[in-house]
Amino acid sequence: RALGFLDAGDDLVDQLKGVLSGGVVGFYDPETNELVVRGADPTPYARTTIVHELTHALDDQHFELNRPDLDEAHDDTGFAFSALVEGNASTVEDAYKETLSDEELQQYDDEEAAIGAGTDFSQFPPILLDLIGAPYQFGPDLIDAITAHGGQEAVDQAFDEPPVSSEQVLDPSRYLTGDEPITVAEPPADGEAFDQGTFGELLLFELLADGGVDTETARDAAIGWGGDQYVAWRDGQGACLRVTFVGDTDADTTEIADALGEWADTQDGAEVATDADGRPTLTSCG
Repeated sequence: RALGFLDAGDDLVDQLKGVLSGGVVGFYDPETNELVVRGADPTPYARTTIVHELTHALDDQHFELNRPDLDEAHDDTGFAFSALVEGNASTVEDAYKETLSDEELQQYDDEEAAIGAGTDFSQFPPILLDLIGAPYQFGPDLIDAITAHGGQEAVDQAFDEPPVSSEQVLDPSRYLTGDEPITVAEPPADGEAFDQGTFGELLLFELLADGGVDTETARDAAIGWGGDQYVAWRDGQGACLRVTFVGDTDADTTEIADALGEWADTQDGAEVATDADGRPTLTSCG
């Protein structure tokens, strides 16, 4: 709400339930070791979903996917691990899908279209759809890069030493070279803080692009992300968020500051200030 991603009346829990009930066909729960798939018939779409979820089950047997420390982390590590997990399962799923006949592929497409037809996804905040879909969108490229670098052994090793940021997911070379986020001091809050952590490259791009900054400018600024830290506090019935960014280079930091300034100029209750080193701090209330 502080950043304009959600309207004042949006209930995030209800929105999330709506997205998942309309779009999720199956899942594997690494906490309970339970695999669930909708439907009773082994259609091509159902079989493909089972392949995806069985990959999770197999990975869980070898690498333990239930990692509550990542679920509760105040940084990008939870997202990065999800991208690794979903990327591996999606890669195996795609390999299985390539074995389907033309007739089965047509059945697959028809069933996939029918599943989505029952839900109007335009009713949900775009940020919610983007963040839910991001591990599936970017995960396969991460797996491809790891495999090209060191084969299946490197993929196995990645489950022991997973990526730690959305930057490493969006640009797998950062992960392969061990380029980790720059440590940034937490900015001060103007009230009692209820949340703090890392914003991340992915959310920076989403913020800029969602807020009217043209896609190329938003992407260039996000690519230069080096690190950040945010803090959030209540402001009456609303909320405020303050986040300090730093780029990989001084030029990247300036580029981020300029893009944030362009975004803030179009938002009520948002401002950007820079410190003596040129690091921008965005404050936004809503």
